[in-house]
Amino acid sequence: MKKLLLLSAAVFYFFTACSDSEEGKGEYTYRTTSTCPSTWNPAEYQLGSEATVISLTSTGLYDFIMNEKKDNYKVICELASQFPQDVTENYSGKYNIPENSKTGYAWKFDIIHNATWDDKTPINASTFEYSLAQLLNPKMKNYRASYWYSGLTALVNAQKYYEGSADWNNVGFIKNNDYSFTLIFTKQLSLFQVEYGTTGLILLKEDIFEANKKQTGDIIKTSYGTTADTSASYGPYKVKTFQQDKEMLLVKNPEWFGWTDGLHEDQYQTTAVSIQYITEHTTILNLFLQGKLDDTGLTPNELKIYGNSIFRKTSPQSFTWKYSFNIDREKLKSRSTGSENHIMLSYIDFRHAVSLSLNRQEIVDTVSPSSDPAFGLLNYLYISNPETNETYRNNPYVLKTLCSFYGVSSPEEITGYNKTLAKKYFQKSYDEALKAGDITSSDKFYINLHTYNTSETNMRLVTTLQDAVNESTAGTSFENRIIINQVTDDNYYVNMKNGNVDCAVTTWGGASYDPFGITECYCTMELLNEYGFNPEQEKLTININGNPITKTYFQWHVALNEEEYSSIENSQRVAILAEIEKGLLSYYNMLPLWYSNTSTLLSQRMIEGSEHYINTLVEFGGIRFRKWSMDDHDWDAWCRKNNNRLRY
Repeated sequence: MKKLLLLSAAVFYFFTACSDSEEGKGEYTYRTTSTCPSTWNPAEYQLGSEATVISLTSTGLYDFIMNEKKDNYKVICELASQFPQDVTENYSGKYNIPENSKTGYAWKFDIIHNATWDDKTPINASTFEYSLAQLLNPKMKNYRASYWYSGLTALVNAQKYYEGSADWNNVGFIKNNDYSFTLIFTKQLSLFQVEYGTTGLILLKEDIFEANKKQTGDIIKTSYGTTADTSASYGPYKVKTFQQDKEMLLVKNPEWFGWTDGLHEDQYQTTAVSIQYITEHTTILNLFLQGKLDDTGLTPNELKIYGNSIFRKTSPQSFTWKYSFNIDREKLKSRSTGSENHIMLSYIDFRHAVSLSLNRQEIVDTVSPSSDPAFGLLNYLYISNPETNETYRNNPYVLKTLCSFYGVSSPEEITGYNKTLAKKYFQKSYDEALKAGDITSSDKFYINLHTYNTSETNMRLVTTLQDAVNESTAGTSFENRIIINQVTDDNYYVNMKNGNVDCAVTTWGGASYDPFGITECYCTMELLNEYGFNPEQEKLTININGNPITKTYFQWHVALNEEEYSSIENSQRVAILAEIEKGLLSYYNMLPLWYSNTSTLLSQRMIEGSEHYINTLVEFGGIRFRKWSMDDHDWDAWCRKNNNRLRY
């Protein structure tokens, strides 16, 4: 599923009782952990844990799955009965498609006749129309609406409909018949882009979605996808039970077409997925070692013990972890009381100094040893050219631009760490703030760092920042006067957007085959995390073909993804993206820390489809190709035989 997602830094555990009965015979339950989802409504989800539920309970028109050689992906039809058909010529000169256009704008989708919801309600073209109309519903202002009115998959007139200035009949959706529809996009797309982009078209079940709507202030919201009763499935699994902050159990959906179509043989051996929610990582590891979990992440200290285990897997992820700052002067000033001063984050020289204080390699070694130091906003998994598989991060122009930002001549020299220069900028910002009357010579300078909980990883991030500024302010007027204050806040993403947080660790990832679209996360007010930066006002000048072009960051996002630069030669688009990335970094309101890789121990009964990580589209093959050497009954008996103390 194509998605731009946030991560939340909480971890959780599972417990199940063993018995001597026949319970568990022929059952293969994937026992795992996650953060507790607020919703798995396809119109509103934000976090990776929420996307996981959706991926298990839905099926796309197409899917990217592991190929036979287990070295790449292949595309298959799922709800679609055939691959997309380019019908642009039929609509040339209509729906804003330029005259004489022959390819890329209009695509026809034919769907299978045997797909149903888990209550046997048929799925047809009307289901797709209802779902898209609700995702874009101007009265609901859904979080996921932008997927269809901006970026790669923007539909003609979708934004006008979302804003309430156009009728649905004018939007680029045409119902051809009961099992066929056409989508008309605002720009030319390749076959790959259409297949990739439409994996994000998740259906909504009309009766449940409508029954749970409620007026909330000036908009309408729905509690769809928040309980087992408000859920619907048309995928291989369905939500059976959900207990807030405790457990979710998903079981096989007997009405899924894939069980009987003959095209999914020897797939989805997993019969149930049990997800439990708790914060103590030590408990998670202990339960894993007892055989009551099928996987667990590893902390830096645990890597020293299990780093050489044959059951350990390292998975690259598309997420970049960052310190994100509130830079709004008035919001920061409003939190200052007496000699407790919060205003310094509004000074760019102060933020620059903090960035220079961070030894990113040391941070990775201490906090996330499996990961890579981050110096940009996008990591090595982003593919800028799917046809050649060229990564954005390794593009020569991108490397040159990043070197320019960090003031070095080669990528190998980039560290982002310069304690001497950090001291200079710390003192400069102090002198400027003192002269402006924003601080006094006796103030203490607080930065409230909000974290989801007090897990080991989160607390390491707090102490890491404190240690970095302590070391780099020694000998300056800030020495021993900056205090990084940890605040537990399980809703910190929302509070950040409202300006009620000084600092937090944030992540963006997903959509790794559309690096251009990720500008939405930094250049639109809707998704932006860093309060005080206004991408609709701040401007950036980029030299294009010898001409300096100035636009706001939001305008650059629109131009790159929807308008004049959305269909230009790929190398030019990459160059524009590199300049946008460099411009955003220059505000120092978000400081990249690491490109995420996760290190995971898998249970001794779990067999992934591939021994090696393939790519972001298929990873190790996923739950589709996962196998189990023992069913639940035999596994639990084997664990008891080993006194529930397994060796890894």
